[in-house]
Amino acid sequence: MKPRPFNFARLLIPENVKYVHIVFWCIMLALYTLNIMFLFSTNALISLIFGLRNLLGAMTFFYFIFYVLVPVFLKKKKRALFLVGLLVPFWLWAVINYVFMSLLVNNFSISDRDLLASVKVIADKSIWQILAPHTVFQTFIGVLMIVTPPITIKLVEEISRSMTRSLRLERDNLNLEVSFLRSQLNPHFLFNTLNNIYSLSVRNNPKAPELIMQLSDMLRYTLYESNREVVELSKEADFLYNYVQLEKARYGKDVDIQFIYDSESLEGFKIVPLLTFPFIENSFKHGLDTTTKDPWLKISFEVADNTLYFEIANSKGDESLFKHHKESGTGGIGIANTQKRLSLLYQDKYSLSINNSPDSHSINLNITLI
Repeated sequence: MKPRPFNFARLLIPENVKYVHIVFWCIMLALYTLNIMFLFSTNALISLIFGLRNLLGAMTFFYFIFYVLVPVFLKKKKRALFLVGLLVPFWLWAVINYVFMSLLVNNFSISDRDLLASVKVIADKSIWQILAPHTVFQTFIGVLMIVTPPITIKLVEEISRSMTRSLRLERDNLNLEVSFLRSQLNPHFLFNTLNNIYSLSVRNNPKAPELIMQLSDMLRYTLYESNREVVELSKEADFLYNYVQLEKARYGKDVDIQFIYDSESLEGFKIVPLLTFPFIENSFKHGLDTTTKDPWLKISFEVADNTLYFEIANSKGDESLFKHHKESGTGGIGIANTQKRLSLLYQDKYSLSINNSPDSHSINLNITLI
């Protein structure tokens, strides 16, 4: 049986965080102790005392900064108080350092001369001398070297968590927009399509059953397939084709509408659902609906060398009608939100060019498929 991969996200669950902290500080204590032992060649007990000194100092900095200063001052934008508050853990470190150095001088024999000298420099002073600002700042670099590792790890974690949170929010917003797109597809499009099918059925037109089947396939796709993160590219193409065919039936023979796609070249590839649909929807609403003379629409949807080549071009007529459609907010989630989806979900794996001329509008979208 294949073992399941370890889920690191479980470590951040509130009931598990305390155990993560305990394990982390045990590891840091071992590292602090081993560092003193190898640096000064002293015995394990004295090294452990130094390790405990470093551990308590690092914990003071860590918890005071991230659980007192950051939530109380920095998150409330009281930056001046935050900067002043950063001095507090240095004084707390000075007290911890003084207590441990006095303990070592009074109760242990230290063989290493350099280590003994550094200990006596602290232990032979009074506590008030230790707390003097110039004494505290003399240890500034050494303290930073000790407390930097846990603080750096926490900062990296916070940055990573913030980026993940922002990414999740952006994805959630886009998912809401796509859900809105699916819901908007039904009432507006259904009304026109059903009216058209009704008029065909009244005349006993043989195309009516075919259009009903295409509409059924579209609704099935929007209800079930489009809820997934990715769908088969061929199903996405079938959905687009059905939409174009239904619109083509509504416009009649006076409009030149072409949709070219090779179903065999699409097999085996997947794509984010309803990604290209806004481009096609906008072409009808902002293009053909505004064209009064010889309206046309051409769509190409093909795959070559693991790349989807999507091209759409349409005629464009009365500018005032175009502005009316644009200001009315029709057209699903719109091209701007589709561009956001592309940049978030495909990043550097796509290219998009939009060309707008007085009498036509065209879009070329290439996506590298996995």
